[in-house]
Amino acid sequence: MTVGAVSRTGSASESLSLARLGGVAGAKLLTMLLGGIVQLFVARALGPRQFGLCTALLALATPLAAVSTLGFQQTVLRFGARSVACGDRRALERIAKRAATVAVLVGSFVAAAFVLLAPRDAAPDASLLWFLGGFLVPLGALSLVLGSLLRVLERPLAAMLPEPLLRAATMTFVLTAGVIFPFAPSAEDVMLASVTALVLTVLWSSRAAVGGLATVEDRSATTVQNHEFIRATTYAFVLLTANALATRSVAAVLACVLAPEEFGPYALALRFPDLLAVPCWGVTLIAAPRFASLQAAGRREANAELLGRSRLVTTAFSVGPVLITTVFAERLLGLFGPSYTVATTVLRLFALKALVLAAIGPTLAALTMLGGERTAALWMTLFGTLGVGACGLAAARWGAVGGAVAQSLVEVAVAVACGRAVSRHAKHQIPQEGTPAPMRQAG
Repeated sequence: MTVGAVSRTGSASESLSLARLGGVAGAKLLTMLLGGIVQLFVARALGPRQFGLCTALLALATPLAAVSTLGFQQTVLRFGARSVACGDRRALERIAKRAATVAVLVGSFVAAAFVLLAPRDAAPDASLLWFLGGFLVPLGALSLVLGSLLRVLERPLAAMLPEPLLRAATMTFVLTAGVIFPFAPSAEDVMLASVTALVLTVLWSSRAAVGGLATVEDRSATTVQNHEFIRATTYAFVLLTANALATRSVAAVLACVLAPEEFGPYALALRFPDLLAVPCWGVTLIAAPRFASLQAAGRREANAELLGRSRLVTTAFSVGPVLITTVFAERLLGLFGPSYTVATTVLRLFALKALVLAAIGPTLAALTMLGGERTAALWMTLFGTLGVGACGLAAARWGAVGGAVAQSLVEVAVAVACGRAVSRHAKHQIPQEGTPAPMRQAG
């Protein structure tokens, strides 16, 4: 084997070693804490209305960026991990180029529609904000594809660190400039900082991905049929679209129907569960490509062990932070200003949801990486469609609290359904035909 070449299947214990998970989760936690501190000053500097405008646009642009990958974000993980495990650099390069091209083209088209269809009558002072928000769509789509590629190359830190660090740096620059010159930072300044951070992230990730591709062996040619690749990508696209409906529908609906000063506190409450989801995020980041590698080798017992260990780790690391957040929710929101404490109940609901999802484990990632994209897409479409209606009705009747309850129930239902599907799918798992056995690392 070429020294430094990427070609591993490793055991489940190796994949989720506490040292490796601790490094990834610790880095993620530090970047989120840094981002949270910066957000604290941004929220106080902008006020609820300006902050609400920014977060509303992000709530719309983020799921659009994910959908603009047309599912290639997931298929890069699944088929890319198989190519790396089997030492087929050329196949990985083809997958990466195809995914990046689709992300840029489709993202640009969606961005144009995003800007042209902007409801300027509802917010006539937000034209520049909508224009900047449009840039986030193709940039975000390309960043997601590059992040998946870096995860396949077993460079999780390179996939996760640049964007939050650069975003914090650009936000800090805006806030510092406002103090030095001085001027009052506006929502436009903050959005421009976000766009700049994403441009720099894409440039850095592209360079890292090119360097990582050079470390992959090119000793064989896998036989992935086009129809298999297209089918998996189609289901992944349906899954991403339905996932955007199921998990982002409340935020998107409330961003459209609530006044910016009312949406601001709710959007801030959504940021805290991201911190609580760090253990789940870290486990999924490491385990997802490993599920695909083990599936290619037909190692169903190792996949079952990996999923079980994932549940144990995410639950153990989530209990304490969830309890602290639930008890001190009002004080945490009060750090940003007294007007944000109206979202205390919403924050407590999302904290409890985070604990339940941690106990269920990364079932959605496991199902898609094992080749169950169709099942995952069907479940997500069903619950996503029902969730949009339920969230809309609940939000109309009970406001943000009702929407938060409905959204939490939808996400938990999807995770449970995918978990049951993983158990059934694993029983019928077989090695991929025409795929050479992955090389195992010596020693």
